[in-house]
Order: sequence, then C-alpha cells, then structure tokens
Amino acid sequence: MTATDIAAYIGAAAWLPPIAYGIYRWLTKPIVQIAPEMQFELGFTNLGPIFNIRLALSASKMDTIIDRIWVELHHEGGDTHRLAWTGMRETFSEITDSAGNKQRVEKDQPAIALKLATPLLTEKIIRFQDLDFHSRLRPILGALIEHEAYLKSQNDDYQQIIMASAQMFKFLEFYRSSFWWKTGKYIIQFVIESRDNAILKKEAFSFELEQYDVDALQQNVNLVKVNIENAVKSSQPDFEPYNVSWAWRIIPLVKSEDSQSA
Repeated sequence: MTATDIAAYIGAAAWLPPIAYGIYRWLTKPIVQIAPEMQFELGFTNLGPIFNIRLALSASKMDTIIDRIWVELHHEGGDTHRLAWTGMRETFSEITDSAGNKQRVEKDQPAIALKLATPLLTEKIIRFQDLDFHSRLRPILGALIEHEAYLKSQNDDYQQIIMASAQMFKFLEFYRSSFWWKTGKYIIQFVIESRDNAILKKEAFSFELEQYDVDALQQNVNLVKVNIENAVKSSQPDFEPYNVSWAWRIIPLVKSEDSQSA
C-alpha cells in the first residue's frame, strides 16, 4: 500500500462521522401526523375567508416544534388557495351543571409555535386565514383611515362624507371581489414548517360546498359595510350600532382516497 493509498483512506474515513450523523438525523427525523375533526367551520367576515377546524396533532420518533401550519384548498375548477394558521384555542375542561348546561374552560393562543411531545396527543382548534387577502387589504384600509382623519379635521359631520367617499367604495369593492368561496368539491391538504424539518404524514381530505352554503356566506359581504359604518359612526352620541351577525357554515369533511403516507 502506497502513501497515496493511505492518504486516500484517511481522507475517506474523515467523511464517515458526518455521513453517519446525517443518516442518523434522517432516520430519527420527527414524523408528524394530523388528524382533523370530520367537520369544520367556514366563514367570510371583515377578516376575509376563514377556515376553523379542530386538529389532533402527534409526533413520533422525537419531539418537535411546529412554526407554521397551512391548509391548502384545491377546487375542482382549478383554483388553489393557501390559508395560514393565525391562532388557536384549546379546551382545558368541560363542566356540566345539574341542569345539563355545559361550560368550557378555554384559552386562546397566538400562532407563534406549537410543541409536540411524542407521548402526548395535542388537540387544538386551529384558525386559518388568507394572508394574501390581508396583505392586499392593508394599503386600501390605510388610505381609508388617512382620508377619514383628513375629513375629521375639516368637518364635524365627516361620517356621512366618508361613507360616500371613493376610498370607502374601493374598500367595499375589495371585499366583494375577494369573495372566492364557490360551489363544488375542494381537496384540502395540510402543510407544516418545523425547526427540525419534521416530516408530515401526507393525507388529503375533501369537502363540497352547495349553492346554499355559498349564498349564506356571500351575504356576509353586505355586512362588511354595516360593520365599518358602526366603527365610523361610533363617536356620535346618539348613534345606535346596527346588529352584525356573521353567517357561518359547518361543513362535513371526508378523507380522500388520494391520501398517502410519508
């Protein structure tokens, strides 16, 4: 064996520890499984499209921290929307009194991070919203607020003027054009992002929206004007706010045959 051969073996051996560590990390990478409740809440409010669902999440092999969760909605017509985890609610206990009335002890939590421990099953109501909607709304809402501040400095009766302004028209038109729920079948898939590149067990689910579901949700577009008018006129001493009761739909979920394990 020559000196060159020996040097080559030593060089190759130097790569063994990182390669072995890489294989170990891949074999022990956390696997996350998401089990949704087989119904969910669908909405459209002043916050735009909303998708709320109770999820049971578990991790195997090792603990993991989830930084982001998305739900992707693929309509049979070709439209695709991705909604992001914006908040969650956890139920700690449920108490039933002698009359049969139920009271829940719950806690709202922001969408910062979610730790999954291997021995435990984590159950949360996850709220998803359309971040693209919020991004596009921001400059329109900013222009409306700026115009309102200007009118307020010029006219005591600015409320009526702002409600009839071009800025208000553009604001309300944005909501009308941003309503994208439609009849037909949707395939939904969950996507996660974790600090240790956890693998999500891929499963797909589906649901269908009927015309009456879409019609009910679309009525909420009209309530956006009522909601903003309540806010604009709230400073008037004799103003009584209009009732705003957003319509929601409870939609059944079906496990898709396209589901595959990671």
